[in-house]
Amino acid sequence: MSDLREINLNNALNHYNCSDVEQAIEIAVRNLQYRRMSVVEYEQAIQSAQLARKQKHCDDAKFNRENEGHPLGESRRFRIEAADFFWKLSGAVGPESIPQNVVNELIQSLFDCCATVRHQLTRALGRWQFSDAVSSLKELAVNESDSDWVREAANEAVNVHLGALSFSDTRWLRDPSTPSHKF
Repeated sequence: MSDLREINLNNALNHYNCSDVEQAIEIAVRNLQYRRMSVVEYEQAIQSAQLARKQKHCDDAKFNRENEGHPLGESRRFRIEAADFFWKLSGAVGPESIPQNVVNELIQSLFDCCATVRHQLTRALGRWQFSDAVSSLKELAVNESDSDWVREAANEAVNVHLGALSFSDTRWLRDPSTPSHKF
């Protein structure tokens, strides 16, 4: 394993304070599922007045107090940490190391109501280049209206998969240990 891959693997495993990749993946998948709600389900819940819409710039502590159990409340941190884990892991292990059931969970979570989760998973799936994720990434690139970053990352992932772009020419898919922004 190259030094960079070793660093990325250690960073990913330190995320869950364990040394076993399979165990860390299991924890991360469970955390991705915690109070997960898709963007469509979220919008439906808002329309039916079951949930309050979380404003982009609000007092998180106040929002959490007033909206206990909200999928964009405090509980979203588990999903964000899990998505970040998969992004770090994508720089350490190849796609052959990820079981199909986990790939399916990652694809389903591409449509999480939390833009940060969508962004990090788009980046991970873009690096791993799973062919069964391409149609979902295309859908995300077309339908994403909440986050320019998510839309850009999804477009990059699709273009890398199609061979129209190399990893080194991307903003969002380069190695997890390098800065995300080109200067």
